[in-house]
Amino acid sequence: MLTAFGPFLTDFYLPVLPEMTTFFNTSPALASLSLTTGMIGLAAGQVFIGPLTDKYGRNRILVISMINPLAELI
Repeated sequence: MLTAFGPFLTDFYLPVLPEMTTFFNTSPALASLSLTTGMIGLAAGQVFIGPLTDKYGRNRILVISMINPLAELI
């Protein structure tokens, strides 16, 4: 399910980019920069988390990475 996050990100962002420019009162280039930074974040996550999953196992790393953001919401 998490592998679909990259395409999911683009499918939601692309139709909304024109509305984001008017809502945030910014340029289209700056609004599309948020999509770029999201993709860079996904790529960086794979570079750093990938070797950890090879060493410690996929399940443990996935649970830790999912619990950490949820702890801020509680």
